[in-house]
Amino acid sequence: MSTVEGENNINGGELGNNLQSLVDNENLSDNPQDWKFVVVNHHEQPGIKRINTLIEEGRVDPNRVSERPYNHASKDVLELAESLGSVSADENVLVEAIVEKIQNNTQDLSLDEIRGVVETGSIIKDLAFLARETEEIVSNPELIEAHSRWIWDPIERTLDKYIGHKEHRLLLMSRLVGLIPFKEIEKLRSTKIRVAGASVAASEIDLLACLGAEDIRFYDKGELDASKIFIMPGGMGDFRNIGIPKATALMRTLYGRNPYGSYEGVPGNILFPGEVKINEHDTPISEAMGDADLAIEVIDNPFGKIAFRNWMQQEKPDTPSLWLADVGSNPFVGIENPASGNWFNQSISDDEKERMLITPTSVGEAKIEGARSVYLMVDKGLPDDHRLQFLLWRLGVIPYWSQTPISSRESASIASKLILMCRENSEVVGKNISLDESPVTLTGEFNDGKSRLLSKICKQIFDIK
Repeated sequence: MSTVEGENNINGGELGNNLQSLVDNENLSDNPQDWKFVVVNHHEQPGIKRINTLIEEGRVDPNRVSERPYNHASKDVLELAESLGSVSADENVLVEAIVEKIQNNTQDLSLDEIRGVVETGSIIKDLAFLARETEEIVSNPELIEAHSRWIWDPIERTLDKYIGHKEHRLLLMSRLVGLIPFKEIEKLRSTKIRVAGASVAASEIDLLACLGAEDIRFYDKGELDASKIFIMPGGMGDFRNIGIPKATALMRTLYGRNPYGSYEGVPGNILFPGEVKINEHDTPISEAMGDADLAIEVIDNPFGKIAFRNWMQQEKPDTPSLWLADVGSNPFVGIENPASGNWFNQSISDDEKERMLITPTSVGEAKIEGARSVYLMVDKGLPDDHRLQFLLWRLGVIPYWSQTPISSRESASIASKLILMCRENSEVVGKNISLDESPVTLTGEFNDGKSRLLSKICKQIFDIK
């Protein structure tokens, strides 16, 4: 446990005065653009000049300049390249080499049977890709240094050297080979993901960045509450972020995952037709979602949920829209296709839908109708413990209808699987999917015959009776 010193008189005496002076002079920009990490190419003269200027202007803490990230990551890249040195970049040659290894260590299996198992999924294609991409590094390790960059954090005033964009991606892919097809990672990398919300959606956005997504913009006017740090991912869930705009805190977490991405957290609301801009960062939905390849909606305002879906259905009917329900211990996720008219992946009657479209005429009516709409959206998959919590929230007995840290992580996992699969598998679109219904594999499915053969191969090679 930590030791609390001077807790009875923290604001008294010399220490208290010094602390208060620092607090009074705290002056962080409220412009999210000023919080982004900056990539500097020190191999060119403009980059060298930029670094020198940052140092001269005192925008870098001289005690917080580090090459540690680069030193460790470059070692990882070189080890990866060297480990793949004996792997052929030719897929056919690679298949035959693996088939031969298996045949030499097994009995009663034909070459065709072994080959059929080995070629299932994307592992051969993706392993050959890694071998091909790292060949040049083995013969010319200096490329790692040539691609390196310095990353400046304007808020923490740090300057860290890091490996280049390509090498960063190769390390990510090396941990996914055979488990998530690289073609899906590449699709995700170029997908324009636009998100309404940065609270319930935070774990999902963070996971997408960890999977290689590099074009994410999200909107949330709220600040990070002390009660919500427990459900937030990574560095976002740090008590020192309390009071910071959620969108800004999440943006910085994502840049820590990948400094080469384009992540923009906008601390404003999405405005629907007829709504008036109040905050300078408030953004019309036509601008917020206009270029979206994938939309994610996690708005805690029930009216906003309805307005969001109506706009998507009318203006971008062919753009998949994802929503997450972190309900109890059984979260579920749905990808909607507005063109199909399937709004909530629920069996809601036409009369109910029409009622949900009615604009409330007062705050009180909005609260009643909004709560009713949300209940309809989650009713089918709502566990009883969360149903009771929702009821007490509606009656005003408890302040929140909330989610657990467990369900926020689980829903993010489900959502990421669905996003990776939705373009290849229409079966995941148009229905609610819970954790036990989510895909077991993201690669090509093994049929029963191949599955039995694979098990037989493993038992023989691992000498299991």
